[in-house]
Amino acid sequence: PQQTVFTLRCPAPRHVTDQQVLSFTLPANARAIAVDDSQVQQWTLMSMLSMLGFPPERMRVVGGEDEEMENFAELVASEVRAHPDDLVLVIADDNLELSDGSRTVSGSSQLMELRESLSPSDEARTLLLVRSANDSDADVLKYHTCAHGFVTKDPLEHETVLRAIVPQWLHRFGDQSQTPAASAGVPSAHQLITKLVTEIRSILERIDAVHASDWARVWPLMHQLKGNVRSLPHASAPLRKQVLAAIEEYRDVRVRPPDFSFAWLLLRTDVNTLIERDVRAAEHSVERSGQSTRSSSARTPTSLDLKLPVLSTEENVVIASVIDATRLALAARPVQNLSKVKAVFAGNVHAISMAVSAFLKAHANTPAALISQLAVRNYSKLRSTVHQCKGSVAYLGAERVHSLSQELQGCLEMLGEDINEWQTPPVLLQAQVHVLAEELDIFLRELERIGIKDEAVAERVFHA
Repeated sequence: PQQTVFTLRCPAPRHVTDQQVLSFTLPANARAIAVDDSQVQQWTLMSMLSMLGFPPERMRVVGGEDEEMENFAELVASEVRAHPDDLVLVIADDNLELSDGSRTVSGSSQLMELRESLSPSDEARTLLLVRSANDSDADVLKYHTCAHGFVTKDPLEHETVLRAIVPQWLHRFGDQSQTPAASAGVPSAHQLITKLVTEIRSILERIDAVHASDWARVWPLMHQLKGNVRSLPHASAPLRKQVLAAIEEYRDVRVRPPDFSFAWLLLRTDVNTLIERDVRAAEHSVERSGQSTRSSSARTPTSLDLKLPVLSTEENVVIASVIDATRLALAARPVQNLSKVKAVFAGNVHAISMAVSAFLKAHANTPAALISQLAVRNYSKLRSTVHQCKGSVAYLGAERVHSLSQELQGCLEMLGEDINEWQTPPVLLQAQVHVLAEELDIFLRELERIGIKDEAVAERVFHA
């Protein structure tokens, strides 16, 4: 008899456990080839591959020459065919800028071209991954269309690397773990941080030089900056997220925004603040290494021995601009909202007078304390002072001071404990503290002027 048969086919990926990922070791027949146009990212790729267990003789990182980027698909195809028994990991940066800046080669397109050129049996021995700082849903969908998977430019830590790549390897090839090989000749963590910081500073200088006259060159440089910032292993996570979001705003912007000079000064200052933890971490790493192998000779200076500079004239201009903008935003609010005070205390002038007297006594020196706590970087005390100020002024109708206290408290919470290790407070924080101290001083003088700490005066003011 005639029958209707329904057939369902769907992918059934292998189940990969945490133990498999964290204890993973490569099979002896594994090799890797990767491409990036940035020298520091080439070093990063070498370290990533080393963390996965690839020995130096079985890994190859290219991108130093334009020909290697333009013909990457052909180069990898030759490598795959030359080693018919090997499993090959291939990682391609998605935006490969040629040395003269004239053109960008798409790494994902190179991997698509590679897939089309390989026989099914050869492709089955490859794991092709796109590496990029751009990880929106649309971007990731494109990467998976062109390649077998995707890896971000997240900080270079052993567990992070394993979790990013090993599941994709196991889904593709299964578990064929072997004893890991030695990683001699691979750059150290200190060397990588040195390279990252040096390149980030170089990119900042290049953007400085071109953003006013050659906007077309800005986004490729911003993209490089984004990838390198994302790779910083010790940076403050909230600030890094803020910096990456700020960079992303200029993606696909074809015409230079009129306010870019100011926005760029803010962004550049945040990037300099961001890399300070990595500067310190690298210095400490060198110092520990020097202590463990101490000799009579002094430690050879590195580029990271140069501390971040004090605020430049331009950065002081940024602080002044932020202060002016903050003042302008507050202009519509009263120094004190007496109607709110009356409502809070239900018109009880005795309670109002007592509260004002207590506030004046407790906070007479708070404006100066805010400035001094910032100057000596006593952020714990600064947090406490801001918190106390915010709680007190809420009852006294100080709308400007209360709003500023909330913003400053939020800024300090976002920066977290990482801020204790920074040599120079972030520009935005300096501006916020300055304006809060100034507005609090104005409010204190206003309380003295209207004299409502005196109950008789308060009676006239609130029941006139």
